[in-house]
Amino acid sequence: MSDEPIPLPVMRPWMVEFDLPEITMEFAALIPEQRASVGLLMSSGTITSYTLSADRSRLWVTLVAPSQEAATAILRKLPILPYTRWRIIEAMFSEVTQVGIPRMSLN
Repeated sequence: MSDEPIPLPVMRPWMVEFDLPEITMEFAALIPEQRASVGLLMSSGTITSYTLSADRSRLWVTLVAPSQEAATAILRKLPILPYTRWRIIEAMFSEVTQVGIPRMSLN
């Protein structure tokens, strides 16, 4: 048995742009499940940003995955995916600010 560490896959940033359809009752019914799925992926650090345009016609998502195939597999779990046209592009980097629970200071 070797003491060499098992190499972890290199996580790379991906930018995904979705063209959204007009909101029908059928599409609107998917939104709660979509939000829950995205919330879980954000909690795990897989999705790092999720932005909807003001006119609700576009959605931008940044996520991390070791390959385009792995990123696509993550996207296929999103309930709205079959209703959208989307493009995925590997990003050089993606910087985001950490929003959430403020860090505790002992001072």
